[in-house]
Amino acid sequence: MSKRILIATDLPFWRRSTGAQQRIAALANQMVRHGFIVRTFYLGHKTPTDGQQIETNGLSVKSYSSDQPPRSFWGRMSWGFRSVKHSLFGGKDSSPTAGPMTLNEFRWPWAIKAFSECVEEFQPTSIICEYVKMAYLLDGLPARKRADILCVIDTHDVQHLRAKQFEQRSAKHWLNIDREQETEALSRFDLVIAIQENEAELFRQMVPKPDVVVCGHASEMNSSIAQSPGKQKEEILTVGYIASANDANLHAIKHFLIEGWIPSAKRLSGCHLVIAGDVCRLLRDNSACESIIAEPTHRIELLGRVENLTDFYDRIAIIINPIQFGAGLKIKNCEALEFGKPLITTSHGIDGMPDQLQSITVVADSTAETIDWIAGWSDDRASLNSQTDLVLAKRLDPNGRKKIYERLFDLLK
Repeated sequence: MSKRILIATDLPFWRRSTGAQQRIAALANQMVRHGFIVRTFYLGHKTPTDGQQIETNGLSVKSYSSDQPPRSFWGRMSWGFRSVKHSLFGGKDSSPTAGPMTLNEFRWPWAIKAFSECVEEFQPTSIICEYVKMAYLLDGLPARKRADILCVIDTHDVQHLRAKQFEQRSAKHWLNIDREQETEALSRFDLVIAIQENEAELFRQMVPKPDVVVCGHASEMNSSIAQSPGKQKEEILTVGYIASANDANLHAIKHFLIEGWIPSAKRLSGCHLVIAGDVCRLLRDNSACESIIAEPTHRIELLGRVENLTDFYDRIAIIINPIQFGAGLKIKNCEALEFGKPLITTSHGIDGMPDQLQSITVVADSTAETIDWIAGWSDDRASLNSQTDLVLAKRLDPNGRKKIYERLFDLLK
């Protein structure tokens, strides 16, 4: 019997607009290529564009939603907010003004019945729930089915640690959760997927019973760049930053602009900064950044969400990610390197990256160090060429990317 995998999520991962979506999309595609039969149970509304993207990627996605809110007035208000949050932002990709939600608030009673019906129809051998917020769906599994299905949780992050980091910096996190709540949710599964080894060790301490396997991220890079971009003859060095809309990313780029890019304007006169992703929305709405990005002499371009990552990476010569907090593997760091771009990030930014990628990453823990590297490469293109050649030579090849999933695929039923 073929291995039949059911992915349960409220993230429209085929859009590939965030690191989380990129990770799920890569995992789903690798499973299909490995010969698994994959279906997605999606809590949310699909747009016509979603349908086109799903078809283009050869995915099987069943979407589920409800027009039946709770009875109470305040329940309706809460339901309405969550409905918009799920359908438009896909759960985690929430409005910047939205506060954190609890696991219980992610619980949609009608979804449990819909999930049970989906399981009966698809007959999966394994179920992969994306994030602990989907754990409640297992309530829809009859006991006779539960014993025959391998139930897997793809964690992405240690959520209670991530929430604590955001709280300590008065930043907004999408989920309000503590260690006990996360432990309880994880304990419902047979297998826990950690995105990096140090998180796997913590999960083993939290939940000794389920197996824990490490499965990182391998981007499906398809760059059209045939040679080192540093060897091209542009006079302007284009620096890139791409990120989704969350407070950790806003903090990183805002701090870099105010303390580094603007004060170093003369020194970086030969550089141009291109910012992409939904973090651009947060920058436009931030009073401290509004005038900065509007000033032409600051040489800052906001692209917003990009539909094609290759187009973005083809435009830029180097990538920065001055991230200071937020748990988990930084997907965009891995992607930048696999696109052949020299990367400057922090010690926090390289956390969890494969050793092979860490070895070709420039670590700068202060804004001043980051500016020094950018200015140095702008003035010395030979040095930039050498770093780019190093990245191109040591980035993960297709076989290296496949190895990331081997252990997980061996364990799936």
